[in-house]
Amino acid sequence: MKNVKLAGSYYELGTHLGKMIQGKLHLPEADAKKLEWAAGCEDAMEEFTPGLLEELQGISDAANLDKARLNAIILYDQSYIKSFSTASDQHCTVFTVPGKHSESGKPVMARNYDWSTEVKEYFTMHYISPQNKMRNVLFTDHYVGGFGGVNETGLACGCATAAYYNGDLKPGIMLSMAIRWILDSFKNVEKAVKFLEKVPLCEGNIYLLADRSGMSARVEATPYKVFTTFAQDEFLIATNHFQSEEMKDLENQITDANAHTTLTRLEGISNWYKSQKKPISIDSIKSILRDHKYGVCDHIKGVIYTENGDRKEEDLVSTLYSWIAILGNDELEVCAGSPCKNDFRSKAIFT
Repeated sequence: MKNVKLAGSYYELGTHLGKMIQGKLHLPEADAKKLEWAAGCEDAMEEFTPGLLEELQGISDAANLDKARLNAIILYDQSYIKSFSTASDQHCTVFTVPGKHSESGKPVMARNYDWSTEVKEYFTMHYISPQNKMRNVLFTDHYVGGFGGVNETGLACGCATAAYYNGDLKPGIMLSMAIRWILDSFKNVEKAVKFLEKVPLCEGNIYLLADRSGMSARVEATPYKVFTTFAQDEFLIATNHFQSEEMKDLENQITDANAHTTLTRLEGISNWYKSQKKPISIDSIKSILRDHKYGVCDHIKGVIYTENGDRKEEDLVSTLYSWIAILGNDELEVCAGSPCKNDFRSKAIFT
């Protein structure tokens, strides 16, 4: 997993990223549908996440890329790749352990990110210091935005795609941009939730938020409706389906044929948490992140053919990385690759 440090104004953050990709990215032509979608997202970003729009401008200027075509790739393609994938591709898990039950006495957030192994080489930890905003660590495979992390005030955010969402997509604030803005901007769960409940969202997703005070929230979000479950000093978990009855009308029915592991992960981790008889250690959290019985650490095998024509079986979708954050500590436990095969390493942050 790569590490990139970024500091300065939003435009300066963008120029740093743009210089990194200069001459390496060749943009395809964007059709009218993509350009129209991107323009709608830009309108929403200008109102709700203006700094990130400046960052995109910095990237296009420094990399000498056409801004409209760049934004069509980032703001259209990234939304549609996730939303048109099958539920079998989407196995992300994120949960919180309250401080009253953790060995450290502080709240903990733990996260497995599962996706196509084709993109694993792009994953990066961004150490971001935006001018007049919150320093944060963001896990991403995008130029701008990401899929979770923690900021210097102890606010953490993770996510899972709502794999059974049955509604349309709309131009607005996409998942990766919402998470980045939350980590840049807010000190606590309540303010982050207000942001998600206010902005126009592109897709169906589940956000999990927690802060160092012990407050947490699961935000089940779509372009049409947002429902939030708050918890104070309690366990919360998100997998790839809506858990609240209020959101069931926006979700296809989950059956034995299409459930994959979203239900078993929810049940398995919940039972693991309930079974703990003593304060929960980081090692215990690592053990459940490595679990195969319930599909927490998952591997979907498939057949590929090498350049020589040889038939080979390998992971097509798997857990690409994991992280654990003790909220209020300046350190993360990070595993690059599947946690069943790789070690967690301590990463100093904000020091």
